Amino acid sequence: MKKGINLLMTLILIGVLPLLIAGITLCSVSMNKLSNNLERDVYNKLKVAAEGLDMYYSWDVIHTGKAAYEHNYVDNLLEQGIEQTLFLNDTSYITSIKNISTGKRDEGIKADKTIYKTVFSGKDYQSDNVMLGGQKYYVYYTPVFDGNHNVIGMAFAGEPQAIVRAQIRSSSSVLLILTATMILLMIGLVIGVAMKIRTPIASICTCINEFAKGNVGKEPSIKSSIREIHTLITSAATLQSNLKNIAANINRNLITLEANMGNVTDGVNFYNQASKDILLVVDELAQGAFSMEHSVTKCSTSIENMDEKITDISGLTEDANENSVAVRTVSEDAKNMLNELIKANSHTISISEDVVNGIFHANEAAEKIRQVTNAISDIANQTNLLSLNASIEAAHAGEAGRGFSVVASNISNLATDSANSAKEIQNIIETILHISENNVKLATEIKNATDQEGSVLNQVNKSFETVSSKISDTTEVIFSIDNRVKVLEQQKAVIIDEISTLTSISQQNASSCDKTNASIEEMSASTTDIHKQVLDTKEVSEELKELVSYFQI
Repeated sequence: MKKGINLLMTLILIGVLPLLIAGITLCSVSMNKLSNNLERDVYNKLKVAAEGLDMYYSWDVIHTGKAAYEHNYVDNLLEQGIEQTLFLNDTSYITSIKNISTGKRDEGIKADKTIYKTVFSGKDYQSDNVMLGGQKYYVYYTPVFDGNHNVIGMAFAGEPQAIVRAQIRSSSSVLLILTATMILLMIGLVIGVAMKIRTPIASICTCINEFAKGNVGKEPSIKSSIREIHTLITSAATLQSNLKNIAANINRNLITLEANMGNVTDGVNFYNQASKDILLVVDELAQGAFSMEHSVTKCSTSIENMDEKITDISGLTEDANENSVAVRTVSEDAKNMLNELIKANSHTISISEDVVNGIFHANEAAEKIRQVTNAISDIANQTNLLSLNASIEAAHAGEAGRGFSVVASNISNLATDSANSAKEIQNIIETILHISENNVKLATEIKNATDQEGSVLNQVNKSFETVSSKISDTTEVIFSIDNRVKVLEQQKAVIIDEISTLTSISQQNASSCDKTNASIEEMSASTTDIHKQVLDTKEVSEELKELVSYFQI
């Protein structure tokens, strides 16, 4: 009896106490490690979400300075328990967090000063116990940069602390239960071994040895009437069943893990290919930006050439304006001279009437007077032809001044001839005072000719008025052209300013493409690291699979 008690106590002291100490220590360390790993996983998950939020809105922020106000993206991780918020400066702009008390989105809320100061220095910020919307969160903040790499906001991702802590407690409870179960099983095994006195001890040892070899597929067939031995047998059978289930579960989990790793690998490969495609598109955008800059430069050169042409046109319009003024002056002078000629014609008509009265009785020199009147008639005919030419010249306003000058000169010559003929008539009248039978008839014809000449001169005067009106219209058109040229010069200056702005924008686009290219290359490097980690996980999975294959189910 004493030997039994001593053996039991000895086995308890040797096996149970160290097992308890090791189990408790291992459980404490494992729980702490598990808690740290879970928190690290949470922060990594939140970091990926925050960086994804930053990448989603970065193009709008860089090019417009403000993101589009919509909640589709910030709400897409709510099923996973992750909240997202985009801050502009220190104020929340778009968020998925709803205040517990109001049920409304926490938008327009200022960020904590400490967090704001840390993130706006260009650093990421992570912490727990951060109160948002009426509850505590695990949070991760990352800065949002504009095109000049200045911090203009923050991308936030967070998970309710209660959910994370519940997961930690759940995992710790499972670990604690498993540890306690294993300790109890081991204690039962030690007590059973200590209580066995006879063959069942050896049989159970044999079974345990089989378990140690990995043969867990066959249940123990040991029987004993001793309750303790029976309990030990039952514990051995339970151990065999648990080991078998654990091995089977590990095998199933390994299969699932391999499938998940394959999916992750496919996702990484797809992401790498997408990054390469984006790089190609960004390169094309950069080339387009450089091409646009070149085209804008050529356009600027063309505008400069157009500026020179506009300057030339402005000078020509000024010269045309001066010439039109000079033509108008000449036309007015010609019109004044024609008015003087009309007055002289009126005076001639008056004199011809006096001649009719003076030669009423001059009948003897009728033949010579007829010859002289014929000469006067020829001169009148020539005057009529010249006036017709003057009318034709008036229709061609471009050469109006010169045409009227020629006509006026011819009319002057005809007037001189008329004067000479008049003197000859006077001489003849002096010699044939009493010979003028047909003088009255001839004098009447002279009067009619002078009347016709006056009518023609009036028509020429009207033509001069028409030419003067056309010259005035032409002058107004030239003034209008000059004003439009000035407006065109003003528009040219605006176009040059816009082209300068467009050149600056194309240069900024090229710079932004370079920065985007660099960011995508950094992301590609990160995916390469992830791919490497996936491969390492696969290797660990293979090793675990090899170890589990030791158990023969």
